[in-house]
Amino acid sequence: MNRFTFLALVALGTAGACSGGARDAGPSARRDPAASGRSDGLGEARRPARPLDAALVDQLASVTVTGAEVTVVRRSDAELASIVTTPDGVRVTVTASACLACTALELPAWEARRPELAALWAPLDAAGDKLALTAEAVAGSPVIAIDASRTVDDELRHTYQLHWNDGATQLHAVCEAPACAQAARAALGAYLDTLTR
Repeated sequence: MNRFTFLALVALGTAGACSGGARDAGPSARRDPAASGRSDGLGEARRPARPLDAALVDQLASVTVTGAEVTVVRRSDAELASIVTTPDGVRVTVTASACLACTALELPAWEARRPELAALWAPLDAAGDKLALTAEAVAGSPVIAIDASRTVDDELRHTYQLHWNDGATQLHAVCEAPACAQAARAALGAYLDTLTR
């Protein structure tokens, strides 16, 4: 993951954190998903939220991804960043942090953020630039996928992201390669298996 991607991911998290508040209890407001009675979109009641604390960071820091190397690159009692490298060299950065007004895992809520996401990931100022948002399921949990292409110095660059949150903790998986979606799903799936058990 290059410096731009990391900074943009931090900006996306910060922008998501600042997008709601007491006056705006819309789709990005912090809430207790278990109390909302919302389904996870897969026909099951949503699991109770798990706040990110030192014990959960310890669990996530020990995650293994089948057939890949996992390296923890940043860790504190309240956040974790790991790089998952597949045997063919695809690198996926997985981050875990506290949810501060996370956007709900509903496609319309993310579509409402399209201008902000496009500014970060696909400025849409050159032929070939695109930003696609889809709702998917990874390891039995709903996620939002962002598939973005942008032109930088006459080179088309591809970024694929998966976003998950339970209202208390959020996970992001990001990779920059034209065919990295499967690696991102596998990496995020391993973290979700730990987080949602």
